[in-house]
Amino acid sequence: MKILGIDTSSETLALALTEDDNLISEARFWVKRAHAERLVAAVGNLLTQSRLSFDELEGIALSIGPGSFTGLRIGLAAVKGMVFEKKIAVAAVPTLEVLAYGGRFWQGAIRPLIRAQTDEAYTAVFNFENDLLVADSPAQLISLADLDSVVAEKTLLIASGFKNFQEFVTPKLNELTRIASAQDSLISGFSVARLGWQRFKKNQVEAIESLEPFYLKEFKAKRKIGF
Repeated sequence: MKILGIDTSSETLALALTEDDNLISEARFWVKRAHAERLVAAVGNLLTQSRLSFDELEGIALSIGPGSFTGLRIGLAAVKGMVFEKKIAVAAVPTLEVLAYGGRFWQGAIRPLIRAQTDEAYTAVFNFENDLLVADSPAQLISLADLDSVVAEKTLLIASGFKNFQEFVTPKLNELTRIASAQDSLISGFSVARLGWQRFKKNQVEAIESLEPFYLKEFKAKRKIGF
């Protein structure tokens, strides 16, 4: 099954093409606030470079949130346009799962953290059982000031979108956790596609017309100056 994986939940635009769970090609762009103008062209370029046509795609796996409200809306709108009047299955993959998947070689608890505000994060706890990612807690919004009170065991922290994360690492956290490097904390389109493939195998596909981003936190539109 040829799958396109897409993540627009952060400032990084991440794409990948897979055959089942095997990588064909992958691309990642770090361009702030450029998803709307870059996404469709980037998908086209990735397909061309992979010698594939859009009609050969059988599934699209989309990172559905939580994350950037604007980025999530752009990604979903683009996917809805791509599959309009086409028979392409869509799988929605929680972004916390995508980030946690990067810790698949870690033995123990994995806690992804996605920046919500300067001192808040979306988070959950995962581990791997028989090479499958398993959620040990539901997604939640926490204050980073409370992070050391919710970490109770040896844990890999994978923090995405923070410039000041070290400010919240207490002595307890420093002893109890391992913090993934900045490079290993970037969301991967390959991870989106592989997690999507697991859903496709179980026929866990979405009704694209009614699919909405998973914000977790209430969305509030920012008012533009002058309006």
